[in-house]
Amino acid sequence: MRSHELLASMQVSGGVAEFTVCTANRVYQQQLVEIGFQRTPDDSFARHLSASSDIEYIFENFSRHLEEILLQHAGMRPIRWEEALTEFLKRVEGTEVRWWLAGSAALAVRGIDVAPRDLDFAVSDAHVVGRLLEDLLVEPVTNLKHWVAEWFGRAFHGALIEWVSDVHPDAAGQGLEQGPAAASRLDTLRWAGHSVRVTPLDLQLAVAERRGQQNLAGKIRGLLGH
Repeated sequence: MRSHELLASMQVSGGVAEFTVCTANRVYQQQLVEIGFQRTPDDSFARHLSASSDIEYIFENFSRHLEEILLQHAGMRPIRWEEALTEFLKRVEGTEVRWWLAGSAALAVRGIDVAPRDLDFAVSDAHVVGRLLEDLLVEPVTNLKHWVAEWFGRAFHGALIEWVSDVHPDAAGQGLEQGPAAASRLDTLRWAGHSVRVTPLDLQLAVAERRGQQNLAGKIRGLLGH
């Protein structure tokens, strides 16, 4: 993939697919790091993923949507999170996948005035969700070493859709909204005619306070009635 300011390429070796992006645009560089790419010695940005059987198709999707993803993540394009959430719900409803919504989108569906940059889900089986969203994938479901969860997947449909499974209990500081503490007492809301399971508000408040997001914490306290 080549655009005016972005060049993406892929190499596959030993079951690993390396997505590499070259750009001199500082905004794009910052956003690439924020979505998990690492700067290489030659000043490109790389991410190592599972070389799934459909990796060529996934890379084409990634290349097609990359600029939009980076611009959205930088707050420079509208993020159509409602469209993405509706599509996700349409595909998982009626399946046996257990899931819930976390992050800023979980606050947005409660009516809190926030602007989600993406959708963050915890799911019972990352691979099943990957198959349900297979035509939307921009990264294959991948086992990420030394991270908050065992499995991670990423798709795009008007906004980034990200999901994890098998969150490590000892990573509660990072995975509080998507780990066992949340799973044991989820809230269920009605949104756009759908039932949406979300992280409990008190856990989202704890995460906002831990991150020093005082404005967001104040909005959550307001909804909690504190």
